[in-house]
Amino acid sequence: MELLRAQSPGFPRRGVPPAPSTRVLLRTLCAAGFLVPDPRAEQNCWVFVIPKSTEKVSMIADLRYLNGFSPQPLPGFRLPTVRDVFGFISKFAPGALWGGTLDLSNFFWSLRLPESARGVFSVQGGWYDSLPFGWNMSPVIAQRTLVTLLDGFLGVVDERVGSDGVLGVFVYLDDVMVLSPSKRVCGEILQLLSKGLQSAGLLVSPKSVLLPSQRLKWLGKVFDLVEGSVANTERMIQKSLAVVLMSCLGSLSVRSLGRDLGVLPQAFTALSLGWVLVFGLYHRGYVVYWLTWW
Repeated sequence: MELLRAQSPGFPRRGVPPAPSTRVLLRTLCAAGFLVPDPRAEQNCWVFVIPKSTEKVSMIADLRYLNGFSPQPLPGFRLPTVRDVFGFISKFAPGALWGGTLDLSNFFWSLRLPESARGVFSVQGGWYDSLPFGWNMSPVIAQRTLVTLLDGFLGVVDERVGSDGVLGVFVYLDDVMVLSPSKRVCGEILQLLSKGLQSAGLLVSPKSVLLPSQRLKWLGKVFDLVEGSVANTERMIQKSLAVVLMSCLGSLSVRSLGRDLGVLPQAFTALSLGWVLVFGLYHRGYVVYWLTWW
């Protein structure tokens, strides 16, 4: 934190004020307690808003001037491919037949910064009291925090799992998947983790799958645990193909290219998966459905 304070004077000024919608969002966050109101705070970062859906937005802090001062190389975060996920399951959760997911809402906002970080990330009208989007240390801190919490909760049930309880718990930032050959163990662990995370002050999303299932969706993938297959969801394939087509047509703007670069590694997996699905669907008599969907 002292390093961040030392670099704060390097904040690049700009003459364009925040958009009215951004100012409204900042006031709302201050009123809700996610930003600490402080009219005397010396602003050291700009924020911008990007839509996540028709109802949700993400507020990102432009902290590029600080991100170059990380004390050590940071791990990269990219969505795992179908091959990656299949390899993880084969190695760490072989024989899993039941699974569930935990999706945390507003995870970064739920992680309060320590006292030493007061005023380090200042925006117009106040400063961050939670982990900011845009700082390159935030994903690392968030995932390690969640893994530490899960390790503590799982230690409680080690003796109760039993011989039928081979367990795989997979974490990607704020998304968790639990797999087990035992429906009983899977259900117990999901309930334990859900209650534990909520007791720690985190919000478990209604999108979470807390009842053991043999077919799951997680990180844009569909898992069929009976067949032992992993595939991209239709939405992921459509998005990946859209990126490829837009790139080929040369219609990507600089902003949209930056936003979609993270999807490009999925595109080639999706394309190769598409040909596999064409072959499989052809032999099952669903060619018309496939062609319509494609």
